[in-house]
Amino acid sequence: MDFWQHCGYHLLDRAADGHLLVTDDYLRLYYARPELAPVAESCAAERRLHESLLEAPRRAVVEGEITSVSDPD
Repeated sequence: MDFWQHCGYHLLDRAADGHLLVTDDYLRLYYARPELAPVAESCAAERRLHESLLEAPRRAVVEGEITSVSDPD
């Protein structure tokens, strides 16, 4: 029985040694969490950054993308 259905456990892979491996779909689920998802007040740069991370969850985020976000938190 899966007690933590919403934690994303089912989206993880397993290595040959049994360790869990993060997948792109797991990262997408994580990025979609309310504390990381854009809110109504989010600027266009923040929305673009979030959308690009959903498309390519493992991509590097460059400093310019972070500094272009209007709200520093």
